[in-house]
Amino acid sequence: MSCDHWRELASARLDGELAGDEAAALDAHLATCPACLVFAADAADLGRTVRVRPAEPVPDLYAAIMAAAPAVGPARTPLLARWSRPALAWLAIVQLALALPALVFGDGAGMGHHVARHLGSFDVAIAIGLLYAAWRPERARSLLPVVAALAACLVITSVADLSDGTTTTGLEAHHVLDMVGFVLLWLVAGRPRPAFRGLTPVRP
Repeated sequence: MSCDHWRELASARLDGELAGDEAAALDAHLATCPACLVFAADAADLGRTVRVRPAEPVPDLYAAIMAAAPAVGPARTPLLARWSRPALAWLAIVQLALALPALVFGDGAGMGHHVARHLGSFDVAIAIGLLYAAWRPERARSLLPVVAALAACLVITSVADLSDGTTTTGLEAHHVLDMVGFVLLWLVAGRPRPAFRGLTPVRP
């Protein structure tokens, strides 16, 4: 068998493509053939030189890339989002101050002490809820349905009472705070909108 065959096997072993019996046969031949032994050694040296070599220098393009990239500043918070929380806190404090006399002293316009204290308790609870939402805006969304229901009921009852003459515009004016509180709470909650997707009618 010519040495070309054994030299092909020597190259195959460098590439990890040699079977066990072929490797044993190659070692036996190299032990008796100095020329093939030199070839195998030179091929191994060449393989190490090719595989392990210094990395080619790469130009540093960081400065050029950063200079070409558009400048990105910090994200700006919209004006309404910046002022909705302090405005909601201020409104809650005002509503709390207006509700405390009714709660503590039973002072209500044309109402008995018992009814005035009940309404004062309700207004104080809503004011504290709004104040908490201003402090922890991530909780505002959970309070929104309650305040929305309150605002809707106040609008309906105020219109009804004004229509039949059982109240006056002046007495109902303080409900404007509740309406404004609902709007501010909605802004603090991220202006959520009702989603009806995925709802299916319930059939009996």
